[in-house]
Amino acid sequence: MLTAIYLCLDYLHKQHQQAILQLDTFAATVSHELRNPLTSVALGLAHALRQQERLSDSQRLALQTASQEANRCQVILNDLLTLSREDSQRKSQTLTTLDPYPLLLAIGEPLRHSLGLNLTMTTLVPAFQRWVLADPMRLHQVMENLIENCAKYCDRQQPVELTITAPGGDPLLQIQVADRGANLSSQDCLAMFKPFTRLANASGKPGSGLGLTVVRRLVNGMGGTISAAPRKGGGLIMGLHLVRSAWPPSPAEEQDQAPQDSGWK
Repeated sequence: MLTAIYLCLDYLHKQHQQAILQLDTFAATVSHELRNPLTSVALGLAHALRQQERLSDSQRLALQTASQEANRCQVILNDLLTLSREDSQRKSQTLTTLDPYPLLLAIGEPLRHSLGLNLTMTTLVPAFQRWVLADPMRLHQVMENLIENCAKYCDRQQPVELTITAPGGDPLLQIQVADRGANLSSQDCLAMFKPFTRLANASGKPGSGLGLTVVRRLVNGMGGTISAAPRKGGGLIMGLHLVRSAWPPSPAEEQDQAPQDSGWK
């Protein structure tokens, strides 16, 4: 009886994996086929909009709407391609021992200016305890996505706070991204990681509803996890949890490579 149940479950699992593979292949094929025509459409609309002096108000509004929708479709296609490449991305990830603090400083410095964010950075973990296993390129992609996400939904008058912490002796290092914005529920925080999910506060804002799905898969591919929780008083706290390295560099190397103080004074 147990053998039969095991064989049945194994068969269903293989069928499920095959269905996912077929779906990913379909998404990749469709995205590739649509990318070039859609790019041509977007460029054509952008060119038409530059001829504003020849357009009536209604024509200009129609072209602006079409251009925005074309750009939104491009975002969706790019995110679909990223999702369809999940398996190959996981295989191609190169995990290395790194201190995320200098990387966060390098990511945040240009973004806080280009996005107009009041971005702050604090580390509550000593340098010799900050080393984690991560893919630098994927971690850069994840953090850039999270910060840009804050820029869409947060109150720009309030700071967006990046914090490196390890609460309660947690064996995982945690990078928090906390903002101030709309009041969200715990259900909202769970739903935002589901594909094509857009919350009520996303109305009228650009996005595909796939960004955080991509982020979660990239983080999982590095052996980490990501969570979201509503912030008291409004806003969101995203928690990125990374596996600490079991083989940190020597203290002398850490002293040379890892800054000690909070950045962006």
